[in-house]
Amino acid sequence: MAVKDLPYHSRQLDVSKQENRSPEFLAISPSGTLPVLKDDATVVRESQAIMFYLDRAYPSVPLYGKTPVEAGRTMQEICEQQSYAEPVLHPLIGALIFNRQTTTGEITQASTRFEGLLGEMNGRLAATGWLAGDSLSAADLNLYPLVRAVIEAHSTEKAAGFGLRLPSLGPFPHVVAWMRRLEPFTSAEK
Repeated sequence: MAVKDLPYHSRQLDVSKQENRSPEFLAISPSGTLPVLKDDATVVRESQAIMFYLDRAYPSVPLYGKTPVEAGRTMQEICEQQSYAEPVLHPLIGALIFNRQTTTGEITQASTRFEGLLGEMNGRLAATGWLAGDSLSAADLNLYPLVRAVIEAHSTEKAAGFGLRLPSLGPFPHVVAWMRRLEPFTSAEK
């Protein structure tokens, strides 16, 4: 909504306190899944569905491109993220943020794979600064929060317990610049 310059109110729920299981929240998200968008009487769950809804309801600043080629490129990037990037990121998020059981070996391997992912992203971002074309798209908004969460999780006590430390981001200047461009959209509230 910040990208589209729409007014909104954001409320973060603490899943560890089961705030996503309150009767009030379950009334709009029966499975308790996050995120959820409530736009007047319309309720949309899941990040991709929310972005798609917002793109159709508020078409200025298109998140899926202006042309069929741009839309296809954006969806292709999102599908590739789901197949290749998310399997690298989810084990780290699960272990370091949601305290899912894992072994030190598994978490070390996942962290090494994360560095490889940063290298791949850096190469793709070198051309235009964005993942799916010449401008910000749903593909960037899909991957950014996961990458940011993993980077932040590397500096936690939990990560230190696994012997992890944040990999140097110096070799990934295009990733760092991409994250800086996206940061204003993640902390804004109107």
